Amino acid sequence: MAIRDSEYAAMSLGIDVAKYKTIAFLISAIYAGVAGCLYAFLFRQVYPNTFDVGMSLNILAMIVIGGIASIEGSVVGALFITLIPEFLKNIKIQNASFILTGLLLILCVMYFPYGLVDIYRKFKMWIKKKKAAFKNEGVKV
Repeated sequence: MAIRDSEYAAMSLGIDVAKYKTIAFLISAIYAGVAGCLYAFLFRQVYPNTFDVGMSLNILAMIVIGGIASIEGSVVGALFITLIPEFLKNIKIQNASFILTGLLLILCVMYFPYGLVDIYRKFKMWIKKKKAAFKNEGVKV
């Protein structure tokens, strides 16, 4: 997290940034390799045009909408982006899922930089504060 937030601050604390970036790259390459192998095994063929710019932008939207700083955010974003077309397939607006995805991406970047998971966390903290305030009022009486 220190490297993600500020490389220079991490280096000043004595963290070997190059080492940890190399480890992160290695882990992501392993995951990408396994995913590619499973994809090729499942579909029995792989073509370069299967993974075009649209696919890359869709994956980026999943990560940003769900939450960049957390694994559960990426999972929520993937579920959300995958299920949007299923819910909107009965709407007669052409490309409704793309429009909603783009709008949601813009709103998340502007108002929720840590994604939809952060909204859930903030709501959960708000509920805890309300419960604590309610208990404190009950003690005073």
